Amino acid sequence: MSKTTFFDIDIPSFGANEDIETKFNDLAKKAAEYLKSKTGNLLPVVHLKGQGLGYYWSVTEKKLVLLPRRAEYYILPWETDEKGKKYLFLPTLLTNGTLLKVLEDDIEYLGFN
Repeated sequence: MSKTTFFDIDIPSFGANEDIETKFNDLAKKAAEYLKSKTGNLLPVVHLKGQGLGYYWSVTEKKLVLLPRRAEYYILPWETDEKGKKYLFLPTLLTNGTLLKVLEDDIEYLGFN
C-alpha cells in the first residue's frame, strides 16, 4: 500500500542543537489539525463493519486495497457520491494516509476521538 501526502507541511530539519521532542510535538499538533473540518469541528471516527481485513476502493490509488476493518477511519465532510458512498480517511503517518469510498451501510459510527 502506497502512502500519499494530502497536506503540505513544512518538516523542520533537525540540527544538532535543536530539541527534537519539541519538533515532534509541533508536527503532531499540525497533524491533529488535519483531523478537523474547515470550521474547526472534529471529524467523526468510524470503523468498518465486520472483523479482520476487507477490500475497499482507494480513491488515491484507484484500485481495491486490503485494509483492517477495525482501524480508526475519519469521515470527511464531503458530499456522498451518486452511489451513496462516503469518503473516509485512514491516517498512516502524520498527514499521510489512504482516501477511501465506502458504502454508508458498511460504516460503524464510534463518535469522536
